Amino acid sequence: MHGVFVRRRSSAGRLGFTLVELLVVIAIIGVLIALLLPAVQQAREAARRMQCANNLKQIGLGLHNFHDTYNHMPPGGSRSAHGGYTWGAFILPFAEQTNVWNAILDEAGNYPPDPTGKSGSIYCGCHQYGVWTTPGPESTVLEMYICPTDTLAELRDSTDMGFRCGKSNYAGSLGWGHSYGNGFFNRFISSITRFADVTDGLSNTIAIGEVGAGRSGSAPSPENPTYPGWAGSPKGGSGTSLTHWGPLREAWHGTPINLYNGGGPLQDPLAWDKGFGSLHPGGAQFLFADGSVHFLAETIALSTYDNLGQRNDGNVIGEF
Repeated sequence: MHGVFVRRRSSAGRLGFTLVELLVVIAIIGVLIALLLPAVQQAREAARRMQCANNLKQIGLGLHNFHDTYNHMPPGGSRSAHGGYTWGAFILPFAEQTNVWNAILDEAGNYPPDPTGKSGSIYCGCHQYGVWTTPGPESTVLEMYICPTDTLAELRDSTDMGFRCGKSNYAGSLGWGHSYGNGFFNRFISSITRFADVTDGLSNTIAIGEVGAGRSGSAPSPENPTYPGWAGSPKGGSGTSLTHWGPLREAWHGTPINLYNGGGPLQDPLAWDKGFGSLHPGGAQFLFADGSVHFLAETIALSTYDNLGQRNDGNVIGEF
C-alpha cells in the first residue's frame, strides 16, 4: 500500500505581506501623515498665538497698574545725560517681575531709574561693551516679552554693535511716527501720556504691537532702535551719554503690518523695520489701550490702521 503525501504550505507564508501589499500600506500611512501634519502645525501655531496674546495681556496689566500708581504711562525715552531705562523696565514690578526690577535698582545704586524719564541711572538699558562688560539685569530673558513663534535668538548679544539685551517682540506705538507725537507713546525724551490724553477712546487706540527681533538698520532712531530689547536700546553716543529709547514702532499707512526691509522677509536677522509685524500667518497681535488684545490682518484698510495708531485724531474707526 502506497502512502499518501500531502504538501502543506508554511503558515509563515500565509501570514506575511507581499512587497506590493507593504508598499500600499506605506503609501497609505504617508497620505495620512500628509493630511494630519498641517492640522498639527495649525494647532501648534494656535497655541503659540494664544501664549503671545497672554504675554500682551500681562504687559497691558503692567501698564494699567503703572498708570494707577503714577497717573501716567512710562516715558518713551530717558534723558540723554543718564541713559536710563524705558517702559519695558518700568512696568516690571507691576507685571510679576519684581526680582528683575530689584536687580535693576541694585545696579543703579544712587541713580535709580526715574519713571518720569527726567533723570535716572547712569547705566543704560543695554550694557555697552568696554564700559560694562558684565551682563546686567537687562540681559535677562523674560518670557513675557518673547513671542514663541519668533525663533531668533532670545539674547541680542553682539560685539559689533556693542550692546547686550534680552530681546522684546513687543513695542510701543508711536502713531504716525516720531515727528507727530500722536501715538500712545511719545518718542520725545521725558514725554509721558495719560489715559485722559487718549481722546479717541482706549478701546480704539493701539498701545503695544508685535515686532520682529531682528537687527535694525544702520541709523537707529526711536522708531527703529538698534536691537529691540525690553529695557530699551541706545540711540547714539557713548559711555554714560547715551540717548535712550524704548522699543517703539510706527502704526500708520507708511509702515503697513508685516512690511519689512522693502518687502523682505521678517525672519532675516538684518531686517530693517520701523513698523509692526510678526511671524504669525497673515498679521500681528496688538494690545489696545484698554487692555484688550486683537489680531490685525496685514490686509487691514490703511485708513483704519491710521486711525487705530493715533490717540486723538477724532476720526471714526472702521472695522478691524
